[in-house]
Amino acid sequence: MESAFAPAHITGILEVPTDVHDPLRQGSLGAGFSIERGVTTEVRTKRDSLSSIRVRINGSPTSSAEVSESVARRMLQMIGLNYEILIDHFVRVPIGAGYGSSGSASLSLALALNESLGLGLAINEAGQIAHLAEIECGTGLGTVLAELYGGTEIRISSGAPGVGKISKFHLGRKRVAGTICFGPLETKRVISDPELVGKINLIGRPALRTLIQDPSVDLFLELARKFSVALGLMSDRLLDIQNYAESCGLVCGMGLFGETLFSLITEDSRDEFDRIVTKDRSFQTLRSRPEIIFSRIDNQGARLL
Repeated sequence: MESAFAPAHITGILEVPTDVHDPLRQGSLGAGFSIERGVTTEVRTKRDSLSSIRVRINGSPTSSAEVSESVARRMLQMIGLNYEILIDHFVRVPIGAGYGSSGSASLSLALALNESLGLGLAINEAGQIAHLAEIECGTGLGTVLAELYGGTEIRISSGAPGVGKISKFHLGRKRVAGTICFGPLETKRVISDPELVGKINLIGRPALRTLIQDPSVDLFLELARKFSVALGLMSDRLLDIQNYAESCGLVCGMGLFGETLFSLITEDSRDEFDRIVTKDRSFQTLRSRPEIIFSRIDNQGARLL
């Protein structure tokens, strides 16, 4: 058995280039951060007369893991042999809700399977396979690049690991991510809507240029807040919480793409974050409570375990 971990990732500002056709160079520009929660993947491989791929998520078999299957198929084609592959993803963030779980799963799988099959790929090459699977399946655009390196990032050049380029913004003492999550939004639907992509780019391009000039955590949060409001995808309850938080001096952005709000806070501000986001009146009347998650920034990036 081989295992690997990839951090979850939250994007707060986004731009989606539409004039790039090489899948290795496709992807988003943007700004976000990786957290210590994420996806651990274990793989078991055995030579067989026919190749087969089975995927479990948190112990339950699934038939809807198209990204993981794409990664495994690509690697089987490279080795040219038949294997029975069992993949176990252990996911510690909400799925499909703006935490980059699909990228974390594909990246951790690529690293673990590279080791298990003895392919001998460099980490960037394994990351490229995960990136291509995300592009193929329409589940992500730049998350793999960010998750491979970890920390905070501004994606200044689109593409897979080894192709795209990132720079950093500075956290200061705000090294903890606080998030409140109500559930998923379908990334594939969002990024396949030309009108919405045009709106994303109109808002995101100048925001990224501004952040590059002053790569600070406070400016990132303020630009992410403005981006989320202008984009118009937030539910009424998210918007209510965001407005209340701002009145309390807490700046929040929307995790792209999910019904999720985030902020970056100091280690000793967790109780204050919890108090502010749970004070909102609409929150108190919900039948199902959202998930509140705190996690430190992950500066290591994806790695074998």
